[in-house]
Amino acid sequence: MNPTFLPPLQHMAAVRVALILYEHKDIQRKLDAIDYLHRPILNLDQLLPYTKHIPCTKGEKAWHLVKEKAIETLPNFLAPKLKVKVAEMLRPLYWEYKKFLIDHSFLQAFRPKVPFNYICWKSEGTIDRIRTAKNFIRNDGEVRMACVYFMEDEILRLRPRWETVPSFDFTVIFWKQWLNKKKTKHVISFFEELDEWFRWADSYQCFSIRVSPFFHLLSRENRRSCFKWFERNKAHDDDLRLCLNLMDEEERVELFLRKPSCVLRCFLRWPFHNIFMEMANQMWPYITIDCFLDILRYIHSVPPGLEDTFCLKFFKEFWDASPDSLKEQVEDDCILEQVVNF
Repeated sequence: MNPTFLPPLQHMAAVRVALILYEHKDIQRKLDAIDYLHRPILNLDQLLPYTKHIPCTKGEKAWHLVKEKAIETLPNFLAPKLKVKVAEMLRPLYWEYKKFLIDHSFLQAFRPKVPFNYICWKSEGTIDRIRTAKNFIRNDGEVRMACVYFMEDEILRLRPRWETVPSFDFTVIFWKQWLNKKKTKHVISFFEELDEWFRWADSYQCFSIRVSPFFHLLSRENRRSCFKWFERNKAHDDDLRLCLNLMDEEERVELFLRKPSCVLRCFLRWPFHNIFMEMANQMWPYITIDCFLDILRYIHSVPPGLEDTFCLKFFKEFWDASPDSLKEQVEDDCILEQVVNF
Protein backbone atom coordinates (compact mmCIF):
# COMPACT_ATOMS: atom_id res chain seq x y z
CA MET A 1 0.00 0.00 0.00
CA ASN A 2 1.34 3.46 -0.92
CA PRO A 3 1.22 6.08 1.83
CA THR A 4 -1.04 9.07 1.20
CA PHE A 5 0.07 12.61 1.97
CA LEU A 6 -2.74 14.65 3.55
CA PRO A 7 -1.38 18.15 4.21
CA PRO A 8 -2.60 19.94 7.34
CA LEU A 9 -4.70 23.09 6.91
CA GLN A 10 -1.84 25.35 8.05
CA HIS A 11 0.41 23.90 5.33
CA MET A 12 -2.23 24.51 2.65
CA ALA A 13 -2.84 28.08 3.85
CA ALA A 14 0.91 28.78 3.86
CA VAL A 15 1.21 27.43 0.30
CA ARG A 16 -1.50 29.84 -0.92
CA VAL A 17 0.22 32.84 0.65
CA ALA A 18 3.65 31.72 -0.62
CA LEU A 19 2.36 31.45 -4.20
CA ILE A 20 1.10 35.04 -4.06
CA LEU A 21 4.43 36.11 -2.59
CA TYR A 22 6.31 34.19 -5.30
CA GLU A 23 5.02 36.61 -7.96
CA HIS A 24 6.00 39.76 -6.03
CA LYS A 25 8.36 41.84 -8.21
CA ASP A 26 11.13 42.04 -5.58
CA ILE A 27 11.04 38.29 -5.00
CA GLN A 28 11.03 37.67 -8.75
CA ARG A 29 14.17 39.79 -9.18
CA LYS A 30 16.01 37.70 -6.60
CA LEU A 31 14.78 34.44 -8.15
CA ASP A 32 15.91 35.65 -11.58
CA ALA A 33 19.37 36.24 -10.09
CA ILE A 34 19.41 32.64 -8.79
CA ASP A 35 18.34 31.46 -12.26
CA TYR A 36 21.26 33.31 -13.80
CA LEU A 37 23.81 31.89 -11.38
CA HIS A 38 22.46 28.33 -11.35
CA ARG A 39 21.23 27.46 -14.81
CA PRO A 40 19.62 24.00 -14.65
CA ILE A 41 21.34 22.35 -17.60
CA LEU A 42 24.78 23.71 -16.69
CA ASN A 43 24.68 23.22 -12.91
CA LEU A 44 23.70 19.65 -12.17
CA ASP A 45 23.77 18.20 -8.69
CA GLN A 46 25.94 15.10 -9.05
CA LEU A 47 24.66 13.70 -5.75
CA LEU A 48 21.21 13.20 -7.23
CA PRO A 49 21.68 10.69 -10.07
CA TYR A 50 18.10 9.40 -10.07
CA THR A 51 16.50 12.72 -10.97
CA LYS A 52 16.84 14.23 -14.41
CA HIS A 53 18.76 17.49 -14.95
CA ILE A 54 18.83 18.64 -11.33
CA PRO A 55 19.22 22.41 -11.06
CA CYS A 56 21.76 23.23 -8.39
CA THR A 57 19.60 25.07 -5.87
CA LYS A 58 22.16 25.08 -3.08
CA GLY A 59 23.23 28.81 -3.32
CA GLU A 60 22.66 29.34 0.42
CA LYS A 61 23.59 33.03 0.46
CA ALA A 62 21.17 33.87 -2.37
CA TRP A 63 18.36 31.89 -0.74
CA HIS A 64 19.00 33.61 2.58
CA LEU A 65 18.43 36.96 0.81
CA VAL A 66 15.20 35.65 -0.73
CA LYS A 67 13.99 34.55 2.69
CA GLU A 68 14.87 37.92 4.27
CA LYS A 69 13.05 39.84 1.52
CA ALA A 70 10.01 37.56 1.83
CA ILE A 71 9.74 38.09 5.60
CA GLU A 72 10.12 41.83 5.09
CA THR A 73 7.40 41.84 2.38
CA LEU A 74 4.78 39.82 4.28
CA PRO A 75 2.19 41.85 6.23
CA ASN A 76 2.88 42.52 9.90
CA PHE A 77 -0.37 40.97 11.11
CA LEU A 78 1.08 37.52 10.35
CA ALA A 79 2.77 35.86 13.32
CA PRO A 80 6.61 35.77 13.04
CA LYS A 81 6.66 31.94 12.95
CA LEU A 82 4.10 31.89 10.14
CA LYS A 83 6.14 34.47 8.20
CA VAL A 84 9.19 32.20 8.41
CA LYS A 85 7.14 29.15 7.35
CA VAL A 86 5.77 30.98 4.30
CA ALA A 87 9.18 32.42 3.37
CA GLU A 88 10.81 28.99 3.56
CA MET A 89 8.22 27.61 1.13
CA LEU A 90 9.51 29.78 -1.71
CA ARG A 91 12.49 27.51 -2.20
CA PRO A 92 10.58 24.22 -2.71
CA LEU A 93 7.97 26.02 -4.85
CA TYR A 94 10.76 27.38 -7.05
CA TRP A 95 12.20 23.86 -7.22
CA GLU A 96 8.81 22.40 -8.21
CA TYR A 97 8.40 25.00 -10.97
CA LYS A 98 11.91 24.31 -12.32
CA LYS A 99 11.29 20.56 -12.38
CA PHE A 100 8.15 21.19 -14.43
CA LEU A 101 10.08 23.33 -16.94
CA ILE A 102 12.82 20.70 -17.24
CA ASP A 103 10.29 17.94 -17.90
CA HIS A 104 8.62 20.16 -20.54
CA SER A 105 11.73 21.78 -21.99
CA PHE A 106 9.98 22.39 -25.33
CA LEU A 107 7.93 25.15 -23.67
CA GLN A 108 11.00 27.37 -23.49
CA ALA A 109 12.10 26.84 -27.09
CA PHE A 110 10.09 29.74 -28.57
CA ARG A 111 9.10 31.68 -25.46
CA PRO A 112 11.23 34.29 -23.67
CA LYS A 113 9.41 33.31 -20.47
CA VAL A 114 6.84 30.64 -19.67
CA PRO A 115 3.61 32.31 -18.40
CA PHE A 116 3.47 31.66 -14.66
CA ASN A 117 -0.29 32.26 -14.65
CA TYR A 118 -0.76 29.09 -16.74
CA ILE A 119 0.60 26.99 -13.86
CA CYS A 120 -2.06 25.34 -11.68
CA TRP A 121 -1.07 24.34 -8.17
CA LYS A 122 -2.37 21.67 -5.83
CA SER A 123 -3.06 22.50 -2.20
CA GLU A 124 0.08 20.69 -0.96
CA GLY A 125 2.36 22.85 -3.13
CA THR A 126 2.98 20.68 -6.20
CA ILE A 127 1.96 21.53 -9.76
CA ASP A 128 -1.25 20.02 -11.11
CA ARG A 129 0.35 18.98 -14.37
CA ILE A 130 -2.81 17.86 -16.16
CA ARG A 131 -4.69 21.12 -15.53
CA THR A 132 -1.55 23.08 -16.42
CA ALA A 133 -1.16 21.13 -19.67
CA LYS A 134 -4.77 21.98 -20.55
CA ASN A 135 -4.01 25.68 -20.02
CA PHE A 136 -1.13 25.56 -22.50
CA ILE A 137 -3.30 23.67 -25.00
CA ARG A 138 -6.30 26.00 -24.61
CA ASN A 139 -4.36 29.29 -24.62
CA ASP A 140 -1.45 28.52 -26.94
CA GLY A 141 -2.61 25.49 -28.92
CA GLU A 142 0.41 23.61 -27.57
CA VAL A 143 0.30 20.35 -29.55
CA ARG A 144 3.27 18.78 -27.77
CA MET A 145 1.50 19.09 -24.42
CA ALA A 146 -1.46 17.17 -25.83
CA CYS A 147 0.95 14.48 -27.07
CA VAL A 148 2.83 14.16 -23.78
CA TYR A 149 -0.40 13.80 -21.78
CA PHE A 150 -2.09 11.53 -24.38
CA MET A 151 -5.14 13.79 -24.81
CA GLU A 152 -6.61 12.21 -27.94
CA ASP A 153 -9.48 14.68 -28.43
CA GLU A 154 -7.13 17.66 -28.22
CA ILE A 155 -4.64 16.03 -30.58
CA LEU A 156 -7.36 15.52 -33.21
CA ARG A 157 -8.65 19.07 -32.73
CA LEU A 158 -5.15 20.53 -33.18
CA ARG A 159 -4.38 18.43 -36.24
CA PRO A 160 -3.85 21.46 -38.57
CA ARG A 161 -0.87 22.53 -36.40
CA TRP A 162 1.01 19.25 -36.83
CA GLU A 163 3.10 20.45 -39.78
CA THR A 164 5.07 22.81 -37.52
CA VAL A 165 5.78 20.30 -34.74
CA PRO A 166 9.32 18.81 -34.85
CA SER A 167 9.56 15.03 -34.35
CA PHE A 168 12.18 14.94 -31.59
CA ASP A 169 9.99 13.38 -28.93
CA PHE A 170 8.76 9.80 -28.47
CA THR A 171 5.14 10.86 -27.98
CA VAL A 172 5.16 13.22 -30.99
CA ILE A 173 6.60 10.46 -33.20
CA PHE A 174 3.97 8.02 -31.93
CA TRP A 175 1.02 10.34 -32.53
CA LYS A 176 2.25 11.48 -35.95
CA GLN A 177 2.57 7.91 -37.14
CA TRP A 178 -0.81 6.93 -35.73
CA LEU A 179 -2.52 9.93 -37.36
CA ASN A 180 -0.85 9.22 -40.71
CA LYS A 181 -2.17 5.66 -40.60
CA LYS A 182 -5.60 6.98 -39.68
CA LYS A 183 -5.66 9.06 -42.88
CA THR A 184 -5.25 6.10 -45.17
CA LYS A 185 -7.08 3.23 -43.53
CA HIS A 186 -9.00 2.07 -40.51
CA VAL A 187 -6.52 1.53 -37.69
CA ILE A 188 -6.64 0.10 -34.22
CA SER A 189 -7.22 2.44 -31.26
CA PHE A 190 -4.23 4.46 -30.11
CA PHE A 191 -3.83 2.48 -26.88
CA GLU A 192 -3.71 -0.82 -28.80
CA GLU A 193 -1.12 0.74 -31.12
CA LEU A 194 0.82 1.96 -28.08
CA ASP A 195 0.84 -1.50 -26.55
CA GLU A 196 2.25 -2.80 -29.83
CA TRP A 197 5.01 -0.16 -29.74
CA PHE A 198 5.98 -1.17 -26.22
CA ARG A 199 6.76 -4.69 -27.37
CA TRP A 200 9.98 -3.01 -28.55
CA ALA A 201 10.40 -0.70 -25.56
CA ASP A 202 14.19 -1.07 -25.52
CA SER A 203 14.30 0.85 -28.81
CA TYR A 204 12.84 3.94 -27.13
CA GLN A 205 14.88 4.03 -23.92
CA CYS A 206 16.90 7.00 -25.20
CA PHE A 207 13.77 9.20 -25.07
CA SER A 208 12.57 11.01 -21.97
CA ILE A 209 8.90 10.30 -21.51
CA ARG A 210 5.89 10.86 -19.27
CA VAL A 211 4.73 7.34 -18.43
CA SER A 212 1.74 7.86 -16.13
CA PRO A 213 -0.86 8.99 -18.76
CA PHE A 214 -0.78 5.62 -20.52
CA PHE A 215 0.70 3.22 -17.93
CA HIS A 216 -2.72 1.79 -17.05
CA LEU A 217 -3.46 1.09 -20.75
CA LEU A 218 -0.50 -1.25 -21.25
CA SER A 219 -0.39 -5.00 -20.87
CA ARG A 220 1.28 -6.35 -17.74
CA GLU A 221 4.38 -7.31 -19.71
CA ASN A 222 4.69 -3.84 -21.24
CA ARG A 223 4.08 -2.14 -17.90
CA ARG A 224 7.18 -3.91 -16.63
CA SER A 225 9.08 -2.51 -19.62
CA CYS A 226 8.33 0.98 -18.26
CA PHE A 227 10.42 0.25 -15.15
CA LYS A 228 13.50 0.92 -17.26
CA TRP A 229 12.50 4.58 -17.60
CA PHE A 230 12.41 4.88 -13.81
CA GLU A 231 15.72 3.05 -13.42
CA ARG A 232 17.46 5.17 -16.06
CA ASN A 233 15.86 8.39 -14.92
CA LYS A 234 14.07 9.03 -18.19
CA ALA A 235 10.57 9.55 -16.78
CA HIS A 236 9.07 12.81 -15.51
CA ASP A 237 9.81 13.82 -11.95
CA ASP A 238 6.39 12.88 -10.52
CA ASP A 239 5.85 9.81 -12.72
CA LEU A 240 7.16 7.09 -10.42
CA ARG A 241 4.95 8.20 -7.53
CA LEU A 242 1.87 8.31 -9.81
CA CYS A 243 2.60 4.95 -11.41
CA LEU A 244 3.06 3.32 -8.00
CA ASN A 245 -0.61 4.09 -7.37
CA LEU A 246 -1.52 2.32 -10.64
CA MET A 247 0.53 -0.83 -9.96
CA ASP A 248 -0.74 -3.97 -8.33
CA GLU A 249 1.13 -5.53 -5.41
CA GLU A 250 3.18 -7.88 -7.59
CA GLU A 251 4.38 -5.01 -9.79
CA ARG A 252 5.30 -2.85 -6.80
CA VAL A 253 7.34 -5.67 -5.26
CA GLU A 254 9.18 -6.18 -8.55
CA LEU A 255 10.06 -2.48 -8.71
CA PHE A 256 11.14 -2.47 -5.04
CA LEU A 257 13.48 -5.37 -5.81
CA ARG A 258 14.89 -3.79 -8.96
CA LYS A 259 15.44 -0.20 -7.84
CA PRO A 260 14.48 0.55 -4.22
CA SER A 261 16.56 3.77 -4.20
CA CYS A 262 14.41 5.34 -6.93
CA VAL A 263 11.26 4.71 -4.92
CA LEU A 264 12.64 6.01 -1.63
CA ARG A 265 14.15 9.12 -3.22
CA CYS A 266 10.82 10.18 -4.72
CA PHE A 267 9.38 10.22 -1.18
CA LEU A 268 12.27 12.39 0.03
CA ARG A 269 11.15 15.32 -2.12
CA TRP A 270 9.17 18.16 -0.62
CA PRO A 271 6.35 17.93 0.45
CA PHE A 272 6.27 14.11 0.36
CA HIS A 273 9.20 13.90 2.78
CA ASN A 274 6.53 13.88 5.50
CA ILE A 275 5.58 10.30 4.55
CA PHE A 276 9.10 9.09 3.73
CA MET A 277 9.44 6.93 6.85
CA GLU A 278 6.03 5.37 6.27
CA MET A 279 7.25 4.23 2.84
CA ALA A 280 10.67 3.18 4.16
CA ASN A 281 9.08 0.99 6.84
CA GLN A 282 7.20 -0.92 4.12
CA MET A 283 10.38 -1.42 2.12
CA TRP A 284 12.94 -2.76 4.63
CA PRO A 285 12.72 -6.32 3.17
CA TYR A 286 13.87 -4.91 -0.20
CA ILE A 287 16.53 -2.44 0.96
CA THR A 288 20.03 -3.71 0.18
CA ILE A 289 23.22 -2.29 1.68
CA ASP A 290 23.84 -0.33 -1.55
CA CYS A 291 20.37 1.20 -1.35
CA PHE A 292 20.79 1.91 2.38
CA LEU A 293 24.07 3.76 1.82
CA ASP A 294 22.66 5.61 -1.18
CA ILE A 295 19.70 6.95 0.80
CA LEU A 296 21.84 7.97 3.79
CA ARG A 297 24.22 9.86 1.48
CA TYR A 298 21.30 11.43 -0.35
CA ILE A 299 19.75 12.69 2.90
CA HIS A 300 23.14 13.91 4.11
CA SER A 301 23.57 15.91 0.88
CA VAL A 302 20.42 17.98 1.73
CA PRO A 303 18.23 17.46 -1.37
CA PRO A 304 16.92 20.66 -3.05
CA GLY A 305 13.81 22.08 -1.43
CA LEU A 306 14.62 20.69 2.02
CA GLU A 307 16.36 22.33 4.96
CA ASP A 308 19.25 20.95 7.04
CA THR A 309 16.97 20.48 10.05
CA PHE A 310 14.58 18.27 8.04
CA CYS A 311 17.44 16.16 6.73
CA LEU A 312 19.03 15.63 10.15
CA LYS A 313 15.64 14.41 11.44
CA PHE A 314 15.16 12.00 8.51
CA PHE A 315 18.73 10.73 8.73
CA LYS A 316 18.26 9.86 12.40
CA GLU A 317 14.81 8.29 11.91
CA PHE A 318 15.96 6.22 8.94
CA TRP A 319 19.09 5.04 10.76
CA ASP A 320 17.26 4.21 14.00
CA ALA A 321 14.58 2.21 12.18
CA SER A 322 17.05 0.23 10.06
CA PRO A 323 17.89 -3.41 10.87
CA ASP A 324 21.19 -4.09 12.65
CA SER A 325 22.26 -6.25 9.71
CA LEU A 326 22.46 -3.10 7.54
CA LYS A 327 24.05 -0.86 10.19
CA GLU A 328 26.85 -3.37 10.76
CA GLN A 329 27.89 -3.18 7.08
CA VAL A 330 28.33 0.62 7.02
CA GLU A 331 31.97 1.67 6.67
CA ASP A 332 31.49 5.15 5.20
CA ASP A 333 33.26 7.63 7.53
CA CYS A 334 30.94 10.55 6.67
CA ILE A 335 27.87 8.50 7.54
CA LEU A 336 29.37 7.11 10.74
CA GLU A 337 30.44 10.61 11.82
CA GLN A 338 26.86 11.82 11.34
CA VAL A 339 25.58 8.91 13.45
CA VAL A 340 28.07 9.70 16.25
CA ASN A 341 26.92 13.34 16.26
CA PHE A 342 23.24 12.53 16.92
